[in-house]
Amino acid sequence: MLKRDVVIDVKNLQIQFGNKIILKDVNLSVNEGDIFRLNGPNGSGKSVLIGTLVNIVEPRRGDVTLFGLKYSNHSEKIYQKISYLSSYSNLQENLSAMDNLLFYSGIYGIHKPRKKIDFLTSILEIESIVASKKKIFSLSSGELCRLILCKSLLNDPQIIFVDEAFSTLDKNISPKIFRLLVSLNKQRQMTIFYVSHEEIELNKYCTKNAFIKNKKIIIRNDQ
Repeated sequence: MLKRDVVIDVKNLQIQFGNKIILKDVNLSVNEGDIFRLNGPNGSGKSVLIGTLVNIVEPRRGDVTLFGLKYSNHSEKIYQKISYLSSYSNLQENLSAMDNLLFYSGIYGIHKPRKKIDFLTSILEIESIVASKKKIFSLSSGELCRLILCKSLLNDPQIIFVDEAFSTLDKNISPKIFRLLVSLNKQRQMTIFYVSHEEIELNKYCTKNAFIKNKKIIIRNDQ
């Protein structure tokens, strides 16, 4: 088996808000091409950990490196290689779906964005949403999730972080989306780091499965 690079490396991480410790002594590594599932009770710190990995939450101590780089010195390089998908929209609510996708395509520096947008919206079955020019605030939670996923795949991320977003997907579309993610994982070695406490199809493809207990990370399997 070929040796795969470590793309996420966390050492001795502690996260706390004020005097309240959320997570402590977190050590984990994720290799290129892993599908990493993080599970745990509500309020255990799953979203806080992902927030730290995407540089939204600042840890009290410890080190986080992505692709061997730290945010403190190489944030722009890291941002170009990752995407973050959560149930909370980071889209521009006063813009249409298409205008949002074109806006983020410009940020990512994508050549011929409409061709890529057409490809992704077809796979995610949101062509009618994009064509309708509906504003973001008028979309259902399922439509919004697919649109955010479309935005998250525009830059061909090497790592995609997903925080509980799958729960809003329609039952008829979720298998297709999971197959798309697994296909990207196989074809491009895209690493998937996701939080989910639900039994979903993606779980059976996990290469690493972790659980938060007593403010610490327990790795359940490493295949």
